[in-house]
Amino acid sequence: MKRNLLPVALAILTIATQPQYSQGGWLSNFLGKEQSQEGAQPGSDAKAKASPQAGSAKDAATTPTPDPEKVKKLKAALEWEKPPADLFQRYAGTWQGDFWVYSVEGRLEQHNKMRITYTPQSDGTMKMEMWSGDLISKMWVTKVTATYSIEGDKIACTVQQPDGSSFKQIGHYNDGSVFFVSQINDGVEHSRERIDGKRLLSDGFGVYESLKKKNAHVFIGRFLKQE
Repeated sequence: MKRNLLPVALAILTIATQPQYSQGGWLSNFLGKEQSQEGAQPGSDAKAKASPQAGSAKDAATTPTPDPEKVKKLKAALEWEKPPADLFQRYAGTWQGDFWVYSVEGRLEQHNKMRITYTPQSDGTMKMEMWSGDLISKMWVTKVTATYSIEGDKIACTVQQPDGSSFKQIGHYNDGSVFFVSQINDGVEHSRERIDGKRLLSDGFGVYESLKKKNAHVFIGRFLKQE
């Protein structure tokens, strides 16, 4: 399925669960499998069977008891952070800058000037309008809109593309950034977005189903807050 890269790629700049299509990685092939006995020294198995209690006592003596407080802190650190109450206010306003699309080998495939306006709403949601600049007419032409809301520890987003189609994104906040996953049927799309002072920084990666052998892309967006 041929995909218009720009509208989908632009949507990664929006602030919007884990991918539905994630499966066990290559490491999962080794989980639960017994260690190979090749190369074992002769008689090693007999020694192991001869003194099972001694081995158990040694393991019990060297295995530390987990500290409940440390376990609790570690678990908390691995959980998603709750989105800040003022997250949408941080985005409020107009941002302008550049958006690049690269191949995974680093070849530039597309470059656009972008203008984005975020407007927090009285109901707690936020609206976004995004335009792409036409280098010939010097006008803002392609328009993408979106609506965001915070639902517990998730940031939900519905994106409306120029052709009238729409899709959803889900984001989580952690370490000062929002991490997004697009819920699309023809591939996978992930991105990370953060605000650094007056800069809005976005980096993403997408792989889409296509007749092409390589249909993977790297996205980079750099925007400045307009006064």
